[in-house]
Amino acid sequence: MIIDCVILNYNDVETTLQWVDMAREYSVLSHIILVDNCSTDGSYERLQPLGSDRVVVLKSDRNKRYGYGNNVGIRYASEVHHADYILIANPDTKISVPCIEALLDSMTASPAAAVAAPIALKPDGA
Repeated sequence: MIIDCVILNYNDVETTLQWVDMAREYSVLSHIILVDNCSTDGSYERLQPLGSDRVVVLKSDRNKRYGYGNNVGIRYASEVHHADYILIANPDTKISVPCIEALLDSMTASPAAAVAAPIALKPDGA
């Protein structure tokens, strides 16, 4: 089963780097696809060295906002990796392996479902 994660970056390379450091070892994720949404701060150049077998770094051809940038990553995951599931996460979120597994369980238990989402909590758990 192929599970890819798309992370959209726009002028926030430090937060994106922290996210990749957190999730790079998550064996539940097949690939992490970083999409730079035409940042103006050199983010794309700083993200490029992260490229590997598991981390893909893309740059959108133009910044047409959040949906457009995520669609660049979704298309790549679908067309190149033939992903079974695609997780979309913002770089300022924290997501755990058990959370990803729970989302996957929800999706496989409901084959007609197209989307599953976790409940967002503040750092204090509230």
